[in-house]
Amino acid sequence: MRRSGVYKWIAICCLFLFLILQYLMIARSYEIKRSELFQKEKKAIKVVYDKYISNDKIFPGGQKLIDSTLMPHLVRLKAYYQDDSNAFNNLKDSIAKTLVTRLRNHPAMDSLFHKIRSEVNLGEGFGYAIVLKDVSVTFDAKTFIPIMDFGIDQHIPIGGEFRFIDKDNIVSSIAITANSKMSNRVAFTLYVGNIDTNFSVLRSIFPLLLLSGCCIIGIVWLYLMTYSSWIKQKKNGGNGF
Repeated sequence: MRRSGVYKWIAICCLFLFLILQYLMIARSYEIKRSELFQKEKKAIKVVYDKYISNDKIFPGGQKLIDSTLMPHLVRLKAYYQDDSNAFNNLKDSIAKTLVTRLRNHPAMDSLFHKIRSEVNLGEGFGYAIVLKDVSVTFDAKTFIPIMDFGIDQHIPIGGEFRFIDKDNIVSSIAITANSKMSNRVAFTLYVGNIDTNFSVLRSIFPLLLLSGCCIIGIVWLYLMTYSSWIKQKKNGGNGF
């Protein structure tokens, strides 16, 4: 390969690497800004949410609902767990299905989020999702036995809008355990997000996007002008590079 060809490929590779670096810088800035967005609102939401579910689970009245679904079956669950695994699995699946249905149909979480929205002065663009992360029972206060299969996602949505389930939207993640025999453990997570999050992030990094775009255009233009000048020199019999 002639020396001019080597220079050409070096220039192209450098331009390509520059574009990759620009992309990585913008992507990283986007992720950082996204994780930092609405932090003030999330902290205020957590304070209000924790206040309303003090000594409760998931939402006001949640503990009563969960206990009324689980507790009547604990004696049978214990007997089946010790003697009949098939009967145990069938019963726990039935309990899990009933519990999820009751939690999803209960209006308390929607009402609670309306209160939170009012107290924190959230805009209409905010919404929530709440998921179960663990529901287990214990017969001896030592070993906890899951009664739900949480699958690949490791959670079961029980309220709100699924689109807000995102690590950057986590407001409160709580696990409540009763350290006594014949009791249960429940873990749940509240997510709160904004439907305009992506637009807000792009707006916040717009100066960076503008600067990066100008740099890319300038460098590409300089490369093309240099390459064009070199081609003209070659045609005119110059030495080029």
